[in-house]
Amino acid sequence: MLTTLSGLLYIAGFVPYIVAILRGKATPQKSTWIVWSTLDLAALTAEMVSGHTSGTIIAGTVGASIVAILALIKGDKGWTKLDRFCLSSAVVGIVLWQLTNNENVGLIITLVVMLIATSATLRSAWKNPADENLLAWLLYVSGCVFGLLSVSQLTISTAAQPIVFTLIDGSVTAVILLRRYLR
Repeated sequence: MLTTLSGLLYIAGFVPYIVAILRGKATPQKSTWIVWSTLDLAALTAEMVSGHTSGTIIAGTVGASIVAILALIKGDKGWTKLDRFCLSSAVVGIVLWQLTNNENVGLIITLVVMLIATSATLRSAWKNPADENLLAWLLYVSGCVFGLLSVSQLTISTAAQPIVFTLIDGSVTAVILLRRYLR
């Protein structure tokens, strides 16, 4: 029940975000979303192999893929040094995951690279919090909280993804709130 609620809240977050992107009121960071969508798929695969799949990662994979496509079309043009670093980190992470041939190690590598990729969105949200949709990020965080609550046993395969997603989405939300309301 909690994992379903987690997935529903998380996917719901993509609705206002995608609408804001299409209306020109949000500017997704393409490197972040490309890395997130690619690695969400890798994390989903690792979770499926381990036998535990969360609603958050399923929703994240679908939603992040849509936002990544929109980021390429509507996002900032060009590639910054940070963008290139985020993308190259993803490539290195995928190669390391393949070399280890271990689902748990692969999941940890994937989640660390997702944290690295978040830096582009955090930088953007800090510089211009209006480029991010607050409602979307609040829904993402709410989904993550329910995802954490749905963890029945604390193992790498069950708890790592919900913890890291909560950290990522909570950080972006906190930056948006701090920059918008504490100026």
